Amino acid sequence: MAKRKRVLEEFHAEQVAPKRRSSRLNTAKPTGRIFPKFEFQPLSSFEDSSDKSSSKPRRDELSLENFKNMPLDICFEIFCHLEPLDLLILSRSVKTFGTYLRKKSSALIWATARANVHGFPPRIQGMSEIRYASLMFDNDCEGCHHRHTTAKDIHWNMQMRICSHCQQPPKDGRIPRSFVVSDMLEFEFQPPLIRKHDFLYHIPHQNQKWLPEVVSAYLAQYEEMVHDEASFQQWQLKMRAETKIRQQWHHQYLTKWVQVCKRRRERQERHRSKEIDKIRSTRYSVIWSRLLALGWEKTDMPLSLPVHPYVDKVKELTDKEWARIGPVLSEFIKTQAEEAERSKQ
Repeated sequence: MAKRKRVLEEFHAEQVAPKRRSSRLNTAKPTGRIFPKFEFQPLSSFEDSSDKSSSKPRRDELSLENFKNMPLDICFEIFCHLEPLDLLILSRSVKTFGTYLRKKSSALIWATARANVHGFPPRIQGMSEIRYASLMFDNDCEGCHHRHTTAKDIHWNMQMRICSHCQQPPKDGRIPRSFVVSDMLEFEFQPPLIRKHDFLYHIPHQNQKWLPEVVSAYLAQYEEMVHDEASFQQWQLKMRAETKIRQQWHHQYLTKWVQVCKRRRERQERHRSKEIDKIRSTRYSVIWSRLLALGWEKTDMPLSLPVHPYVDKVKELTDKEWARIGPVLSEFIKTQAEEAERSKQ
C-alpha cells in the first residue's frame, strides 16, 4: 500500500493543473478520493461506431458481454488490481479494452498497476504509460521484430528492446533490418551549425547504428529549435541532459529490474513444471484405471507404458480420446506380453 500511495503521489505531481476560469474555484475543498469520479456508463460506450455490426457474436465473445456492460467505475477498480502486463494483454486482445486503455484519462490506471509489481522501476520521463509497459514486458526486438528478447536487452540510450544480434556491430556490411549506419543517412541542416556525424553522436544510437524514424524525429526537433548560435548551445545542453537522465535510469533501475524479471521467470517455470507433472500423472492414473477396467492385470502392464506416445502427453484424457487410443494401448500391452514370453523361452 505504501508503494501504491507513493506512485499515485508521483503521478499526480506530474499532472499539469488546468487553467481555472474563476479564482473562487481555488478555494474548493479536496474530496479525498484516490480515484476520479466517473459516471455510470458502460465500457461498451468506448467502442468505435465502425465496430458495431448486426452479425451474431462469436461464442468466444459471449463471455465478455457482461463485463463490457459493467459500470465504468467498477471496471476501473478491477483494472487497478491488475499488473501492467495484464493491461497490455487486455488492450491487445479486446478492441474495446484497447480503445479505453489507450485514452489519456486511463493513465492513472496504468500508474496504479505499476504499483502492484514489486521492484518495478518508475516510469521514464516523457514516455507514455502504455509505451513504458510495452518496453518493460514485451518480448519483441524493435530492430529485427523477432520475439526473443528479455529484460536485459532493454537498451538505455534508445529506450528500446534490442536483441543481442542487433546489438552486435555491423560485420561484412550486414546490418539488421530497420537499422542503418551513418553513411546511409543523407541530409543537410538548415542552418548548418553542426556536421552530420556530430549530430548523430548526440541522438540515441546503438553501436553506431540508427533507426531512420528516430533520426527524422530528432532532425525535425533540431530544425525547429536551432536558429542561431545561442539556440544551438541550448539544443546541445538539452541533448546532454537527456542522455544523462537515460544513463542514470539505467544504472539505478534497469539492473535491478533484470534480476526481478529473472526471479519471476524462474517462479513461472517452476509453477509450469509442477502443472505439467500433475497433468501427466493424472493422465497416467486415469489410463491405468481404465485398462484395469478392461480386464488387464497389474502384472500385465509393461514398464514402457508411461513413455508411450499416447500416455506421455500434457493433456487431460477425454472419453472421445480414450475411445480412439484404448484399443491401441490394449494391443500394445498384448504385444509386449508376447515378446516377454518369447524372451523367456
